[in-house]
Amino acid sequence: MKLIRIFLITFLSLLLFYCGSVTKIFKPLDPTIFQEGKVVNYEILKIEPGETNSPKHFLIALDSYLEVRLKEYGLMYEGDKNLQVKIEVDAYRMRKGFIKKALGIFGGKDGVQSYIKIIDKVTGKVIGEAAINTSNIGSSTTIDDMARLHANKIANFLYGKD
Repeated sequence: MKLIRIFLITFLSLLLFYCGSVTKIFKPLDPTIFQEGKVVNYEILKIEPGETNSPKHFLIALDSYLEVRLKEYGLMYEGDKNLQVKIEVDAYRMRKGFIKKALGIFGGKDGVQSYIKIIDKVTGKVIGEAAINTSNIGSSTTIDDMARLHANKIANFLYGKD
């Protein structure tokens, strides 16, 4: 019984260590930009791969999921855009299918990290900055899943949730 308890504690500790996301905010968004009567309408600039080997279809999926999420939050719609979002993917790692299935959590984790800047279109000033890291050890995570998870984390930062 004690051995099972030790195994479960170790497994849950590994799971917590390997799963999840980290958002390091360098310049938090001013919460007053979301006050009633103020208009927030984001424009996503081209998502840059930085010096990573992130595939083009990952960047396209990330852009698409982010746009959908921002529209759900009411932060992106037709009309004049007052805030620009610049995204650079700093790090990207997706394990190959065989390694992922054969080694599971011992094969490492899938992950992506992006550097986000929010720029006021009128003044040109950076009003928010963050590094967002999303990772997952699941053996069934696809590139599409990782793009969706990462877009959700970025959208939460842009919404002022993180």
